Amino acid sequence: MNEMDGALKTVDDTKASLLSEQERIANEYRGCSDELDNAETSIRKRAQRLDERRNRAIEVHGIQNASDDDLLEINVGGSLIAARRGTLCQIKGSRFEAIFSGRWQKMLQKDREGRIFLDVNPKCFRALLDCLKDLKAESSVGKPSIDDEYYRMLGQLSKMFGIQEFLPIYDVVGDSNIL
Repeated sequence: MNEMDGALKTVDDTKASLLSEQERIANEYRGCSDELDNAETSIRKRAQRLDERRNRAIEVHGIQNASDDDLLEINVGGSLIAARRGTLCQIKGSRFEAIFSGRWQKMLQKDREGRIFLDVNPKCFRALLDCLKDLKAESSVGKPSIDDEYYRMLGQLSKMFGIQEFLPIYDVVGDSNIL
């Protein structure tokens, strides 16, 4: 065998090795792709089941055709406050959204007139609502307009409703976030 034959054999061996490696990688890729497809199918089925459960919960506990344009009258600690559902529900995933979305409307405590009743400080609630209105109109919110004596309570209320990270609630001592 001469030098040229040896070089050709090396090229053929390398080519066979590369083709084998290419086939191994292609098989591995197909396996990974199949796993991803199966995972995606599983996630889609789970999401569909969750949507079905959510829709059943709405049928049982909520109202079907809740709209962001609905005007809600809320009895807040004895004071009536009106707001659009969309304003109250704009922070997705918050307790505010859960309460006012309509999904749990039938489960909420009501006053004698059938309005949602919240046993919280009306001044603080109104300040939170004002912040939500500002947030809807702009991308940032200024410091809430409320007496200093209510700031700590306002911070606790914003935390309870799960909206504290979106609102600039300050401690009475200074500009440090209390939550």
